[in-house]
Order: sequence, then structure tokens, then C-alpha cells
Amino acid sequence: MTPSKDASYAQVGSGMQKQDDNVMPQLKNFLLDSLSDQELAAELRDRHHLIQQHVENHYHFHPLDATRINRQSLVAALSQLGLGQASTEGPSAETIVSFALDPNTRQIALQHVLSTVIFTSIDPSARSPLSMLPPSVAAFLQSIPMDEEHGVRRQVHSQASTLAIHWWRVLSAFLLHSQRSQRTALTPTDAALAPQAAAMAQALNSFLRYFVEDSNPARFQQESHLREVIVECAKFGYLLFSQPSDWCMLHVAGHEQVASTVRSYREGIVCAAGLVKLTDKDGRRLGGSAQTSGTLVVPPVVGWRT
Repeated sequence: MTPSKDASYAQVGSGMQKQDDNVMPQLKNFLLDSLSDQELAAELRDRHHLIQQHVENHYHFHPLDATRINRQSLVAALSQLGLGQASTEGPSAETIVSFALDPNTRQIALQHVLSTVIFTSIDPSARSPLSMLPPSVAAFLQSIPMDEEHGVRRQVHSQASTLAIHWWRVLSAFLLHSQRSQRTALTPTDAALAPQAAAMAQALNSFLRYFVEDSNPARFQQESHLREVIVECAKFGYLLFSQPSDWCMLHVAGHEQVASTVRSYREGIVCAAGLVKLTDKDGRRLGGSAQTSGTLVVPPVVGWRT
């Protein structure tokens, strides 16, 4: 009896799971040596602290004049940033706006907006329109069509696509490096990142500007420092992009984080993104929990309404 197409696809998927360890043995001695999980976690937490300082130093925490604030304008600004949409996980735009308008929770809301937008921009799996990855990388990721297969075929094609993108990313990081023999991560200059950082700052300020002191010096200092924050986070993105393993950012609290408190999910939002290790250095998927695939290296930080 001729096996069905789905059965054939299942056999292909099984074969992929048993791939040989030496996929590209002739290149492995030239590719980047990975940083430890602890080193990458420390780099991310440094960026968390930078975002927190930015919010503390460049935004006011006074009550806003309700007659001068159009709530729907804030919701629309968040939607333009890709936040609070029904098709995405995380809090609704109305919840984020509610946190932002309350002086007691404004810092949480602003950190959430900055963390989610900026760290999504460095995540290859997110395909952000505001990407801070190398322009050639961002353009290629945007050009990849979505998989429309179903059932077993979709699962196998997903495995194949994941493995293909893994090696494309690793080899791209190698080929884009100007000094490949050093086996170090891509290190962009501030000047190279400046145009993308300026575009992202402009997009973010469609929402953030409502919470900046109304003076020219305050607005100048806020935007200048915001660009610096974006550039520093982008450098972490290049570092992550260069690693042999696949990584992704996590912007939603795990069920165990919510269950460990008496608060409801509606009362807390993530104010500092988590970090998940998806694969080993050969592109093989790591085990995970019901919440995420992969290994949670840095849990997301949740800010709660008191």
C-alpha cells in the first residue's frame, strides 16, 4: 500500500529530529563562540535598568488634564506601535492607557511600552516593522511568506523552516562580520544605528510625548536619551543575533507568575521583557513549559497595580 502524503511528511519530520550533529563541520570552527546564558542574562538586565532610568528621569508623574488628553488618541498610538491588539498576547490598549494615565502606575506602563516595542525590534522571530536588526536582515525576514499548510504538513514545514532560518541567521552573522577571523559578535557603530533609532524614537513618541514635561529642553533631552537607549538595546540585539543558538524575547507573564499572587492578570503588565533560549547551537529545539517552548533564562518582570 502506498503511504499517504501526511504519513510521508511525518517520516520526514522524524528524520529531521535525528539530524546529524555535524551539519556544517567545515564551518563550525569559524563560527562565533557562544556567550553563556548567564552573560546574556546580565546584558539584558543592564538594558532593563537603562529603560527604567530613562523613564524615571525623562517623564513626569503628575495627573494629566483630562480635557487635554484624548484617550482614543493614546489607544490609536499604541495600535500603530503594534501594542494592545486583539491578535496579540498581552494587555489591551485600554489597560495600558489606564496604567499610563494613573500617576501611580505610569512608570510601569511606560516601561512596558518601551520594553515591548524595543525588544520586539531585535527579535528575528517577531518580524517587527520597526526592526533594529541590520537592514538587510530585517528586509529578508519581512519577505518570508507565512506558512499556510495545515496538520502534519504544517508541523514538518515549520520544523524545516525553523532549521533553515537558524542556519541562515548563523551564517548571516558570520558573513556580515567585517573581521570574521575574530569569531566575535556583530558590533554595530552608533552612526550605523542612528537612522533606525531616530525612526523608532519618532514612532514611540507618538505615545510617550503626552508624558514629557512641556518645555523645549525637556523634550530635547527625552528624545536624545531615548535614542541612546534604543541604540544600546540594538547592540544587545546584534549580540543575540550572532549567537549559535536561537533566542526570543518574552513579553507576557507566565501563568505561574500570575498564579503566585492573589491579583488578577488585568492588574499586572510586563515592564521588562524575558529571554527564552529556543534551540541548541545546532538548531535543535529545546524543551519548554506549557507557556513557552525553549528554556526560560530571564523571566519577564511584572508590574502590578497596587
